[in-house]
Amino acid sequence: SRMSEAVSKLREGLGDQDALLTREYLESLERDSQVLAAEVSKLMHTLQSSLHTLSAFTMRDMTALKVSTDTVSDTAEDAVRQMHEFLNKVQQLDRDMKPMYLMASQVKDIKRILDTFETQMTKLEKKRAAEERERGHHH
Repeated sequence: SRMSEAVSKLREGLGDQDALLTREYLESLERDSQVLAAEVSKLMHTLQSSLHTLSAFTMRDMTALKVSTDTVSDTAEDAVRQMHEFLNKVQQLDRDMKPMYLMASQVKDIKRILDTFETQMTKLEKKRAAEERERGHHH
């Protein structure tokens, strides 16, 4: 698996203890990412359902507008009620989007942590390579 390959590559430049900590860290990060992906999938399903409902309301409102030319009084009341439903659904969609902003922030945090981790690993690899060169020159 990619995780095993990544850990093997890291282990070449790290001691067993460091490699174990790195593997645990990566596995934890992978689990967190999977949970986040499941939450995003669930939210996307909710959003899809809301958009479908909004589309249905829009079509119904257009039909109500056409009928209102014949029956202004009755249809006007119905259109007002439907518009309230539509606005309520839009407000619900706005509430449903709030977790998406939090998840976007969490994704940014994970990316920042991964970038920092990658930078530290690169520095460690360069340091170890320099130490190897130093040992090579002394022998």
